[in-house]
Order: sequence, then structure tokens, then C-alpha cells
Amino acid sequence: MNGIDLSDYQSIVDFKALRSDGNEIAYIKSTEGKTWKASNFRTYYEQAIAAGLKIGFYHFLRNNSMEDEVNNILSVIGSLPFHCKLAIDCEVTLGQSKQQITNNIRQFYDLMKSKGIECVLYTYVSFLRDNIDYSQLQDIPVWIANYSSNDPQVQNEVGWQYTEHGRSAGILSECDKNIFKDGILLGSASNNVILTAAKINLEVDTMGAIKQGENSNRVRLLQAILNVLLGINLKIDGDFGTLTGDAVQRYQEIMHIAADREVGTQTANTLYSDIENNWFKIH
Repeated sequence: MNGIDLSDYQSIVDFKALRSDGNEIAYIKSTEGKTWKASNFRTYYEQAIAAGLKIGFYHFLRNNSMEDEVNNILSVIGSLPFHCKLAIDCEVTLGQSKQQITNNIRQFYDLMKSKGIECVLYTYVSFLRDNIDYSQLQDIPVWIANYSSNDPQVQNEVGWQYTEHGRSAGILSECDKNIFKDGILLGSASNNVILTAAKINLEVDTMGAIKQGENSNRVRLLQAILNVLLGINLKIDGDFGTLTGDAVQRYQEIMHIAADREVGTQTANTLYSDIENNWFKIH
């Protein structure tokens, strides 16, 4: 699978053009260290989802408390659905020893795993060789950067970044380009999507049913879930308008529950169950 990875530094023009140009996967930088957050993250995410790209997130690892770094990325990705293993981007030493860097990767990975989130290690060949003791991390798949015509085929490789000077329709600047194996995907299934951090929560028990006219973050989450389950491309804008109501009604009719175009307890619980059991594109 062809894919690109994006940060705030790219000038994105058209995510649909990116998809039409043969890209299936888009990794989006979300965070760095314990405080930095990508300003374009949400915009990129929503547009990439709408374009039908499989989504991954990456966090640039620094030398802080790994609990603080994990909390930083969780604060950004929240309950957003995504398709690919979360990437731990490790490519700077910051005065740390090989063992300290290895320990940080291990701790970050284990903390994310405890949250139910699968991860992959991103680094480049010489950094992996010189600054990471991979013998202690062999349960962690690797996305490797090696800018040549030859895939280095490192142990447990699930992705190869082969250039940092790529060009693709839909993006003005140069971009990293990658070839990914199925192992980059969550559960290694091409249509598998998880909802992060904790069980998804549309908060209908505390805030009441979600109805037409509401504009909120929980509507954003609802729209993302409907896109996954129905295989549609609702705009994830948080606005419960006619199109979102139509999608809710369609889902309710498929599931043989009251088609009232509102998301109350029954509809929310059915959505939770379908996501948990990987019942995607049920139409």
C-alpha cells in the first residue's frame, strides 16, 4: 500500500487528489514531546477521512517522562477512529544513551498498549543500528526510513519510507513517501478501525440524545463512526444537519431499531456494539 506522512510543514491542497494519486494511507503528525500539538491536525484528519484515506497518527518522541508524552498524544487524538498502528517516531538522541532511548520506546509502547492502542516504531536504518537495542523490542513492528531504491527489509518491517523528496497530486511541497505492508494496519485487517484511548462515549446518558441542530464534538465522533460503519463520507464538522440525520436514520433502519433520526441510548449502544465487534460497512 502506498502512503504519505504529513506534518504542519506540508502545504496540503486536496486530500481527494492525494487519494486519487494512488495513496491509500496518510500518517498525520499529532504531537511531539509532552506539550507540542500540531495546529493542523484536526483539519488534516477530517479532510483525510472524508477523502477515504486510511489514517494513522504519529508522535515525535523526545526525552521527557513517557507518561507525560503519552498523555499529550491521548489529549489530541481522543476518541477519533483510525486505521493504522500509532507510530512512535524516534530519531534524535537528545543526549540519551542507547539504553535510555530503548527504555523510553519500551515504556511508551507499553503505556499505549495498556490503553488498547497498537504501535509501530518509526526510525531510520542507522539510528536503529546505533542508538536502539532492538533485541529488547522485538515485539514492536518497525516502519523504517531508508532513502534508496532498496528496501532494507529490517526485522519485523511493516513499512518503508523510501524518499523525503516525493511529489504527489494534492500537495504543493515535497513529501515523504512510503510503501506499507498489511502489518501496519490495526489487527492487520484492511478494514479494521479502532476507537482510541477508552471505550467510545457519545455521552447520551449524561447529556441526552443527540438530535438535529446540535453542533458539538460528540456529533463529530458520531459522524466519524457512521462513516466507518456505513462506508460513507459525511463531513466531520460537528453539525447535526440533514445529511447526518439521514445517515442516522439509514443506520437505524438497517439495524431494525426505531428510526427516529436521533441518537439515544438504544442507538448509541448499538453503535458501540458494532464498533466493538468490527461490523464495518454493514450496508
